[in-house]
Amino acid sequence: MGDGRLIVCTEVGEIIVLEDDGEFVAYLPDSPSNEEDFKIEAITAMQNKGFIVSGNGRFYIYEKNDDERQPYRLAVEPMDFVMDGNKNSYGSGDDSQMITSMCLSFQEDVIYFISKNNQLMKVDVPLYDGNMVNKFEYLHCPFHQ
Repeated sequence: MGDGRLIVCTEVGEIIVLEDDGEFVAYLPDSPSNEEDFKIEAITAMQNKGFIVSGNGRFYIYEKNDDERQPYRLAVEPMDFVMDGNKNSYGSGDDSQMITSMCLSFQEDVIYFISKNNQLMKVDVPLYDGNMVNKFEYLHCPFHQ
């Protein structure tokens, strides 16, 4: 992270903040660990603002917070990634909504990501204004499988 901290994500969706020397700082209370069978699949840092995690077809955007007990907080409501207009069906055998990798544009206003079935996609980052535009788009066209 830009503030010299390390973000560690567990297999069960917990997010832990450590100092750069490995010293424990905090568990984030609004980690997605309370969701059933949640698994964090990808994480990416934002320049001095926070970070984004994804898992189970969902994006969680965290921003820096002044409270040392909770150094990062959920910036907006989680965004559901729904492919081809189908409801996210993670856990029912269709894992095409899983995000295997993601990164941010240079201006940090777009998330580029790859789904489990190798689709390269993008979505606008709805930061700080609460304006949620969940328009997931193919970067080129849906031809990978």
